[in-house]
Amino acid sequence: RGGPFPIPPPPYYMYGVSVKSAINKVSGSNTLSLNAILFNSRSICNKIHELHILLSTYEYDFIFITESWATGNILDSFIVQSYKYNVFRKDRQFGGRGGGVIILCKTQLTVYEVVIPDILDTDESFIVDLHMGSSNVRIFLVYRSPSRDQEHLAKLCNEIECVHKSAELVIILGDFNFPLIKWEHYSPIP
Repeated sequence: RGGPFPIPPPPYYMYGVSVKSAINKVSGSNTLSLNAILFNSRSICNKIHELHILLSTYEYDFIFITESWATGNILDSFIVQSYKYNVFRKDRQFGGRGGGVIILCKTQLTVYEVVIPDILDTDESFIVDLHMGSSNVRIFLVYRSPSRDQEHLAKLCNEIECVHKSAELVIILGDFNFPLIKWEHYSPIP
């Protein structure tokens, strides 16, 4: 996890993600490198200008966005305009604003949506497979609302267990909203 991205300031944070060493283990190559960034947008519409600056300035292979607050009224073309990215997204399906996830990936990458059974679907997650020759990397983007209960957490764990079984490498990232964890020590807050 990298440091906060300089544009724009908090409460909108971005983190650079390096997946090079993990991808190299799968591909057996020392030359493959992917650059990615993850951020919680708290409404992509309110930060579309910053996103377009990011798309025009940096060469990210993947851009992962949580809390997109996007709805069906927002077209993919509004999000990426003429930039060479494919859009994978899941907007919040249940009431209220907020939530939602978006994955942007460069068009030259071979990426497919992974469809999971509805019974396992946690509403605000999206899964894609990145194909590199004979290798496969499964990428799982999650937004978990802080108001979600233990039942939802159990469903999320089942979804993760289900999707990791058929991939060589699984990368799980997102905004999990676990405030009672000291992430720097991987321990609960007393």
